Amino acid sequence: FLMLHELDVYVREARSTAVVRALLPLPAEIYGSGWDHVLPEADNARAVFRPAFHASQLDNFYAKCRWLVNTTPNFATGAHERVLRGFAAGCAVISDTNDYARDTLSGLPSFRGFTWNAADLTDCLADALADRALTRDATEAATTFVEREFDPRGFVRSVVDLAAVAEMSAVVTPFPPEGAS
Repeated sequence: FLMLHELDVYVREARSTAVVRALLPLPAEIYGSGWDHVLPEADNARAVFRPAFHASQLDNFYAKCRWLVNTTPNFATGAHERVLRGFAAGCAVISDTNDYARDTLSGLPSFRGFTWNAADLTDCLADALADRALTRDATEAATTFVEREFDPRGFVRSVVDLAAVAEMSAVVTPFPPEGAS
């Protein structure tokens, strides 16, 4: 498992570093820590590095943003919470894509997808950032999508249903099994 963890960390850092490097010539603000390895390349950058802040402030931060640039961790069948929280807060999202994003999010007017290792990544991000259609008015469909597809009450209902299934299986098959030590 340690090797898989190290591989996961490596791929995440490769993706995020590629996106940050592509953002350097663009008028962007890059938040967070861990960018020391990129700073030597940032001497003539238009992008500005800002310090990290607590995750509890993200919703208010996203609500003030016109757009959010995201890199997704290593999963192919879902959206990262940054993408969904960005939509819910009413900002446009520019993110690397996976199967889920291509199938589900690409039709939303306030979503722009990119391939994190594309040779023209800076141009792709520049085009998305310059797109005047990415306005607050364009985010309504994404906000509605998040409210419909990621309703917290639905999540709680599924947890309660899962607990009921676990309780039923405990009645049928006690855990730990009798006689186990």
